Amino acid sequence: MTHSDREQDALRARIARIDGRGYKWYREIAGEWRFATYTLLVDDVQSDPYATPTAVRVRMGRTSVGIPEAAYGTQARRRGAATCLAARFAEAAHTIPGRGSGRSGEVRMEHPGQTVLSQTALILDEGGGLEARFRVGLPAHGRRVAGALATELLFEVVPALILAAALNRLRGLQLARGA
Repeated sequence: MTHSDREQDALRARIARIDGRGYKWYREIAGEWRFATYTLLVDDVQSDPYATPTAVRVRMGRTSVGIPEAAYGTQARRRGAATCLAARFAEAAHTIPGRGSGRSGEVRMEHPGQTVLSQTALILDEGGGLEARFRVGLPAHGRRVAGALATELLFEVVPALILAAALNRLRGLQLARGA
């Protein structure tokens, strides 16, 4: 068992342990959780299912992201690629239906505007790694932790959004020469 597996299993176990308890028990999942291809950081856990959703970040290294070097070779290209990825993630996230009470199951990233500007929703670094920042409505039944839905959201929905909805699309992106 690798270190990343232990971290992933520890998060799964912690969610199972708080299942059915009061919503504030979600604070137990705050912190950094390493998965095989990314790191999930749960920063600011919402206190109630009707409150502003939980602030989450995902960090991925260059090898996991798989973005062509041409997309992050210059500051302008990094900015453009990050804006493209953030827009695609935000659009894909809006297709995820909420499940449970309040804002349960909601996944949202700030959608960048039409103008390509530096933004913080998704950051591409000089080495091709990325950090995506978004909000996740942790699932609840009433005001109780919905563990099975939370596990599905954090272990299936979020990774699918990152990998399938956003990153894989950029791999085929054709960049204009001289940009």
